[in-house]
Amino acid sequence: MLRRFLYIFCLIMSWCGVGPCPTGQAWSELGHNLIARVSARLCMEELGTEHPLSKVLLDKELMLGHLANVPDIVWKNTDAHTAAVNYTTHFFDVDELVTPPVFATLPTTLAGLEALGGGKIKAAKFGTAPFRIQQLYGMMRDSFAQAKAAKGQKDLVEAVNQALLYGGIMAHFVGDLAQPMHTTSDHDGYQVGQGGLHGYFEGAVVSAYDLTLPGEVFQVARRRRQIAALRQMVRQRSDKSQAADLQPLLLAYALTVNSWHEIPGLESVDRTFAVLKPSSQEHGMRIPAIRRPPSQAAKGFHEIVRARLAIGAETLSELWLSAWREGGSPDLRSFQSYAYPVAPVIIETPYLNDSVELKK
Repeated sequence: MLRRFLYIFCLIMSWCGVGPCPTGQAWSELGHNLIARVSARLCMEELGTEHPLSKVLLDKELMLGHLANVPDIVWKNTDAHTAAVNYTTHFFDVDELVTPPVFATLPTTLAGLEALGGGKIKAAKFGTAPFRIQQLYGMMRDSFAQAKAAKGQKDLVEAVNQALLYGGIMAHFVGDLAQPMHTTSDHDGYQVGQGGLHGYFEGAVVSAYDLTLPGEVFQVARRRRQIAALRQMVRQRSDKSQAADLQPLLLAYALTVNSWHEIPGLESVDRTFAVLKPSSQEHGMRIPAIRRPPSQAAKGFHEIVRARLAIGAETLSELWLSAWREGGSPDLRSFQSYAYPVAPVIIETPYLNDSVELKK
């Protein structure tokens, strides 16, 4: 009877926005959508409003916001194979491998990361989000290169549509790594008595703000201060001169380490403004912390919410622009398309098989 009561209690707390979220979920639909749309505006600001790529991104802004949610709202609800391929790509628990994480020494292969973890931790355990970003970046860049080489309008439109698809999907995983709880093995705060922090922060709190939030995030992001720090980290890597394919991975690593160092600050904000009773574990069940309603705590989270959404958008715009430039800066003046991939099929990963084990 007690177990049943605790189960029902957890459900009620979750419905109220103070309970735990499923492993692997990141931001709310609002958060992922916002990151993609702010990124489009950042690209437009950098290139100028009349630039052909700016016009394409602005025209496809809502579609890109939708695609940024596909890995959560489509791929997690399809079939067992899709769920297996998708699962480990949403996080990178760097502290499973080394604490504190040192950006300059993170290996650039999954095998190297497994070795860093003593050979006992598989990719399915610590996550592969940086490699997913690297993969999708390469696909976006190559699609732009195909647009550059297109011999006719049909080929150009198809290639650009593919580039937008990959860029929109990539937005999701960049957003994941901008969320600090996606870079730690304690993904929901139970180790520090703050169980349920993950969903409360990224979902309930974000949804508690009014419609001025996107504009506020854009104002923070357009200063480019956070991406400047990430660029500096990448420039200081000893292997920065290696193949271009390494650059998106290094930027994803830099974002990961930056997010990981924000965890203590996030936990402090939660304790100060939200937690009324710490989380606990009773009869084998985890009981989330009791928190104030999100509307009462949102003001205390305001700065860190804006900063994390902004750094996600800054990083994403950096990747989108780089993919277009490395793809040969194709001329998009003639591009026009009404294509809208509502539920694209899973993009397979080159490094995981159906059982989510590292391919040797």
